[in-house]
Amino acid sequence: MIWLQRLTKYYEEDHILFSDVNLLIPSGVTVGILGENGSGKSTLLKMIAGAELPSSGRIALDGSLLWAGSVTSAMNGQMTVEQSLRFLGRLYIEEDRLMEEKVEEILRVAGLTEKRRILWNKIPGDQRQKLKFAALCVIETDHLLIDGGLAPKNDSFFLEKMVERMKRSTTLLASGNKKILREYCDAGIVIHDRKLHYFDAIAKAQKFFESVKSHDKTDT
Repeated sequence: MIWLQRLTKYYEEDHILFSDVNLLIPSGVTVGILGENGSGKSTLLKMIAGAELPSSGRIALDGSLLWAGSVTSAMNGQMTVEQSLRFLGRLYIEEDRLMEEKVEEILRVAGLTEKRRILWNKIPGDQRQKLKFAALCVIETDHLLIDGGLAPKNDSFFLEKMVERMKRSTTLLASGNKKILREYCDAGIVIHDRKLHYFDAIAKAQKFFESVKSHDKTDT
């Protein structure tokens, strides 16, 4: 469960993203977040993750949370891949033995076990992406926040792993890819007119989003 209570977010008086939003997101669903560019999709995830504070109101949730953005930020260029993954694992796993097992599993899923002792900033970008998605698939939390794609480009192996992972948590997915949202999300949230409109079916959310986009274009 994720509960937004009278949530307001603005950067300046003329740049208000959300105003007095109340919303209860139920447990165990995959929710696609739709909105125009700049509407606040990424900001919403950051606030739920605790990486950015709301201007007013509060966010409550039950259980643990993993935000895709935290995986990347936890990686230190002056640490080895293994050390970086261990640092990330320590944020979510208390038991040393289990944490080490998860580090090994991430390396194995990414297919980069032999790169464990290479500095993070020395490995190519595509390999960093594999490690990021492997970490998202392996680390178990009650809530999962994803901004963008579900896997490295054209990688069916990671897509399958990620879809399975999403079924084990409450997942919020902010993506501009209509096909991904339609295929993998149960419900939807549309950001429009400084509010969050929740729909219990992603098809309803996409239909509403297309209608308000058309209406806005007509008004302009």
